[in-house]
Amino acid sequence: MCCLKYENDDYETAKKELPDIGEDIRTPQGPGKVVGLNILERVIQIEIPDQERVIEYTLEELIQEGAVPTQATE
Repeated sequence: MCCLKYENDDYETAKKELPDIGEDIRTPQGPGKVVGLNILERVIQIEIPDQERVIEYTLEELIQEGAVPTQATE
């Protein structure tokens, strides 16, 4: 049971760090919308309308690139 507690704590921490599905976000490829999350691996799937495709980024990649939710810049 202690393993489940650890996994739940890790899941809760990761969920707080990641953007929500549907959130607008700026990426190195341009503005996009979050369409999927892999919470435990901290991978974010972002649809880039100009490119008509979904690109996966790790949370670390987006942090390094300075990507922020577009609402925060408006």
